[in-house]
Amino acid sequence: MKNLFKSFVFLSGAALISFALMPVKANSQIVSAPGGGVWSVPATWLGGIVPTASDDVIIESAVNVNGNSCNNIQVVSGGILQNLSNNYYTLNVYGNLTNAGDVSNNTDFGLSLNVYGNLINEGIMSNTSLNFCGSGNQQISSGQPFSLANFT
Repeated sequence: MKNLFKSFVFLSGAALISFALMPVKANSQIVSAPGGGVWSVPATWLGGIVPTASDDVIIESAVNVNGNSCNNIQVVSGGILQNLSNNYYTLNVYGNLTNAGDVSNNTDFGLSLNVYGNLINEGIMSNTSLNFCGSGNQQISSGQPFSLANFT
């Protein structure tokens, strides 16, 4: 009986330690570098890691979208989010978009945003289109006017 109890305690302890050491999936937070640049270029981001659909992004400089995705995105005051200048591009935001900076079109082309979460706008929003794509209710909060060609 003692050996059975010791085995139970040992296995319980081993299981507890295993669960404690298991990685927990958490969204990374990736911040744009002071010089900004093209979204898909590592030098655009502090740490050199290009954001993916599961990452939260903070835009503190000028970042040009070229067909990208992220989880939540925050454009801070002084930050600029726009399309790369040679084409129309779309950014898929699978979480919330918070803007206190400038979300706009680059020269002669446009930026389309597909937002699956909520939108908070306290900055400039003058991009080509804003599409709400979530399956549930989505909310807009804005202290500034929008200037969009398309809104769905």
